[in-house]
Formats: sequence, C-alpha cells, structure tokens
Amino acid sequence: IENINASFSSDTIELKSNTTDEIRVVEYMSIEPEKDQLAQVSTSGTTFSIRVGDRPMLFIRSKVEIYLPADYDGSLSAETSSGSLRSDENFTLKNVDFDTSSGSIRFNDIEANTIELNCTSGSIKAESVKINDSTKGKVNAESSSGSINLNEIVSDKIDLNTSSGSIRVDTINAIKPADGDVTIESTSGSIHISEIASDNIVMKTSSGSINAGDIEGSHTLSSTSGSIRVESATNSGSYETSSG
Repeated sequence: IENINASFSSDTIELKSNTTDEIRVVEYMSIEPEKDQLAQVSTSGTTFSIRVGDRPMLFIRSKVEIYLPADYDGSLSAETSSGSLRSDENFTLKNVDFDTSSGSIRFNDIEANTIELNCTSGSIKAESVKINDSTKGKVNAESSSGSINLNEIVSDKIDLNTSSGSIRVDTINAIKPADGDVTIESTSGSIHISEIASDNIVMKTSSGSINAGDIEGSHTLSSTSGSIRVESATNSGSYETSSG
C-alpha cells in the first residue's frame, strides 16, 4: 500500500501508529450501529480507502481511530466535513493532505514531501511541519475562518493564508535559504513570527498587525490597517502600512 485515503462526514478522525504492518480502523458511536453504518474499506491497486458508512439522519456522536501500519511512509489523505482531524504522534510520510469543512486540524510532528492543510471553518495547530524533499516540497496551510498556530516549519516553499484569523509561527527555516519562498497572508487578523530565515519573504494583512522577531532574508511586509514591528532584520526590506 502506497496511499491511504480516509473520508468521513461528522466524525472526528484520530490518527495513530500501529505496532504491526496492518491498517486498523476503530469506530465509536453514540448508537449501536448496523453493519452498513460502519466504515467501508476497499483496495484499488496500491490505494487503501476508508469511507464513512451509511449514517442515520439523526444526530450521533462519532469518532474514528485510524492506525497506520508500523513504518508506513506512503501518502496520507484525510478529510471530514464536520469534525476534527488530530494526532498526538509523529509521522514521516510521502505526501500529506488534511481537509476539514467545519472542524480543527491538530497534530504533533509531520515530515513529508508535500503538506497540505485546509480548514473552511476551524483552526490549524501543530508542533513541527517539515519538508524532506527541498527540490519540490511545499507547505500549504489555509483556513477560511480560524487561526493558524505552528511551532516550527522547515521548508523552502511555504504558503500560509487565513481569511479571518491570526497566524502565529515560532520558527520558519528554509532547507536551502537561497531558494526559500515564504508567503504569509491574513485578510482579517494579525501575523506573529518569532524567527524566519528565507530568501524571499512576504507578510501581508489587510486588517491586523505584523509582529516579527528576527528576519533573515529579503522581505516585504505590508498592513492596510495595522502596525508593523520588527525586532531585527538582515538583507533588504520593504515596509508599508496605510493606517498604523
């Protein structure tokens, strides 16, 4: 198996590591489920798919635990419409794609070639996000209505975007600083970055402040309605604020 895809509706998805080479799915519901209400699993080629069962129309509380095989290093895609996506464990994978329509994404450490994190209405929070392939890897995190809080990002290509919420990152480092390209944008919210090192850095907010600690690399910071504060910076920089 090279790809694991999980798709649910109102379930919270919790990702765990198995002690064997098997994929294990455990479901919890506030009702006694019928067989067709349980998750449906299938295999096509090198892809293992887990799909939500035939849920009843009435409201139920539900959670699914997905145990990835020990030493699994393939791709992982997980989505839930009205539930959270979370994990307390560390994973090294090929590609990661997490998506929630109305729920948060919370995990510990993830390392992969590409990492996509998307929330329509919810926050994104993680300890460490690392790219292991600097030639084509990228971190993309987007929340339409919610904050983005990441402790550490290591990647040459980074795109963080929120329409209504703040963005806070402690440390951002490019694998190859000369090739680094970082864009951080918030339509209505503040941006807080403690340390950042990359060749090309853009931070932009329409309604909110920008607070940066140490900036290493060429940078452009702009705020339509808010202040800009930088503790220290190397290389050339451009700063623009209309009201702040």
